Amino acid sequence: MRIATQTLNETAKRAHLPLGNSSLLNYINNNNSGAIVGSRNKNAGMDLLSSNLNGRLEKNANELSRSTERLTEKEDNLFDEARESGDNSALVDEVTRFAKYFNASMDSAAGTNSALNVYYKKMLGQTAAEHRDALEAVGIDVLDDGTLDVREDRLKRADVDSLERVFGARSDFMKRAQALAQKLSDNAGAGAASLAGRYSASGEPFSSYSASNYDYFG
Repeated sequence: MRIATQTLNETAKRAHLPLGNSSLLNYINNNNSGAIVGSRNKNAGMDLLSSNLNGRLEKNANELSRSTERLTEKEDNLFDEARESGDNSALVDEVTRFAKYFNASMDSAAGTNSALNVYYKKMLGQTAAEHRDALEAVGIDVLDDGTLDVREDRLKRADVDSLERVFGARSDFMKRAQALAQKLSDNAGAGAASLAGRYSASGEPFSSYSASNYDYFG
């Protein structure tokens, strides 16, 4: 599949992510599975596995997107509630949930055999690394692979203003995470939908296999 450089640049621009030296074009050209839905030469068993992996990624990315939405609400948000009540437990729970699905999205993106997903995974990790100091200041370590390690005791002790700077509506980190979560969800959904429309070697619709195995990976 050929993708124009201008299109790639626009994609990165909308996600507020510079292409840099490791451009999306390089990922596409250097990966044999450059098409969103991967190779069309797999057998039904491999298609089933790929569909499950795309389904898992779509689920995790959707949950990540929902968490970013809850944290970046501008009115009646978790930060204001924590200030008014003096109890930040709901806020801490949502930040922990965000980190869980941030990591889960990165993990499942790596297994889908999609160059686009690998690219977006890399961008998620780089986004975390770029905000390492701010994240670690509120109790979340950024590991070498870009995933997040929540230090619950430190996170609970973080003040609400500091948490809002990292996870609130004005946070560049959250804007990037939300954009990338949506792109991962869209790409995984396209891959799963394409595979679901195929037929198995026995002639049965492939969707009949994927429907009963969609939650295989949890």
